[in-house]
Amino acid sequence: MLKNQHMKIINTIKAFAAFSILAACTPEHNYIQLEGYAQGTTFHITLNSPDGNAYQKEIDSILAAVDNSVSVYNPYSTVSNINNNTNMRTDSILSDLFRISKDIYEQTDGYFDISAAPLFDFWGFGSSKDTLFMKMDEFERGSEVERLKAFTGMDKFRIENGTMVKPAPEAELNFNAIAQGYTCDLIARFLDSEGISDYLIEVGGEIYCNGKNSRGEEWSIGIDRPVDGNMEAGTDIQEIIKVTGKGIVSSGNYRKFIIEDGKKFSHTIDPKSGYPAKNSLLSATVIAENATIADAYATYFMVIGLENARNILSQRDDLEGYLVYADNESPNGMSVYYSRGLKILTMAKNSGTETGNNDSQEKDTAR
Repeated sequence: MLKNQHMKIINTIKAFAAFSILAACTPEHNYIQLEGYAQGTTFHITLNSPDGNAYQKEIDSILAAVDNSVSVYNPYSTVSNINNNTNMRTDSILSDLFRISKDIYEQTDGYFDISAAPLFDFWGFGSSKDTLFMKMDEFERGSEVERLKAFTGMDKFRIENGTMVKPAPEAELNFNAIAQGYTCDLIARFLDSEGISDYLIEVGGEIYCNGKNSRGEEWSIGIDRPVDGNMEAGTDIQEIIKVTGKGIVSSGNYRKFIIEDGKKFSHTIDPKSGYPAKNSLLSATVIAENATIADAYATYFMVIGLENARNILSQRDDLEGYLVYADNESPNGMSVYYSRGLKILTMAKNSGTETGNNDSQEKDTAR
């Protein structure tokens, strides 16, 4: 179902082209590397193309189409028009991603909620640059949070005849916690349609990979150590795992947070309480059948915390997880839980050293 909808969307945007992408070919393997900027972040794609076609124009068209649909940082995007109440008409990408997000909202009992955008803005982690909460005392903050919660909740939104219906003019949507994973999946379905079977797609840290790398092995994905100060992906790696035919996404609070009056406010907002989530999880890496699901569930796990995330992983055969959490009894202050299905290439968390080749430094998702 999801793949069929992806192909319908891809068929409508194949013809478009935009900015150039850096391409570098490794002739002996026909592996091509593409990189550039899109959706306010970077992307890196490695693909095995027998005829040397980099599919630059087509991939860029997909990136641009998603940006023009669901980017809250693009003032002319479809979602920006809806949030600003200037044009409530939807498009195929937004409609598809809204449907998926609503399904996950229901699966997670409302803990994954793209309609919590006003709360993201209030705490300084949405499209607004203003940290509104800093201007209020605790009582004022609580009152404002309750006011904003009154028009959040995806059960209050619906699409009718291609038009978004929302509960109040102030109500907004923010797809940041799922859009980049969705973009990876769209590009993957396009490459599948072109007969490309070996590839790794990374957009803003979210990844979907398939087939084999240039060494004929499954793709090696590095998970960054979730410590404050580790701001550059790949410089301090916690673990390397083997993945293929899956989406893999990490979310954490060690790169994006605000400190006010000595208190650390994480960018992961609990839509139920309206406040930044507080639990022992430092980062959550999720492996799923596609990057869309992995993206959403990585955020979801950061909201619900270690024990709840572990329980879900133990019950779901379609998800694998690697959870790093604060542990005062551990020598380095953190411990790891990971599901049995993961293929661990290195055990770096205790030794501080890594071996093997890393095809992509998995980045903390930018929410």
